[in-house]
Amino acid sequence: IAAQSLLNGVLKLSPSNTHAKSLLDTCKRGVVAQKQKEKEAYEKACLDGSVAALQAFISKYPKSSFVDDVKERIIDYYIWEEARTINTSDSYHSYLQKSHTQIYKKDVEKALLEIEAEKEWKKCKQFCDEESLSKFLKIHHINFVLSTIIILHFI
Repeated sequence: IAAQSLLNGVLKLSPSNTHAKSLLDTCKRGVVAQKQKEKEAYEKACLDGSVAALQAFISKYPKSSFVDDVKERIIDYYIWEEARTINTSDSYHSYLQKSHTQIYKKDVEKALLEIEAEKEWKKCKQFCDEESLSKFLKIHHINFVLSTIIILHFI
C-alpha cells in the first residue's frame, strides 16, 4: 500500500510514466492476491474451528479485517465448551444468551432436544404405561423398528 502511494505520487508528477503504471498494476494485483489469501486462511481457520487454528490466523494476520470476528469465535468456543461441559438446559440457554456469534446454536438445539428426550424417557419408564410410551415415541419421532423394540421391552 505504501508502494502504491509512492507510485501514485510519481504518476501525478509524470502521468505518462509507463514503468510506474506497470509497477502500480503489479502492486494492485499483489494486494488483491494477498487479500484473497488472507480470506482463504480466515475461512480455513473458521472451518477448522479450533482455538489453535483461530489463534494461528490472528498471529499470521494481526491487522486483518477478520481479526475481530476471529476473536469473537474464540470467545464463543469457550462459552460453548462451558455449556457442553455442564450439559444442562440452563447451561445451553446461558450459551444462547452470552454468545454473540452463536456458532454452536444448532449443537445447542440438538443438546436441548436430547435433554428433553431423556427427561421424557425417564417419565415414560417411571409410569410405564402405553399412553406415556406412545406420547414419547410420537414427540421424538422414533422410527418404527426402534419403537417396536422399545414396546417389546415393556411387554
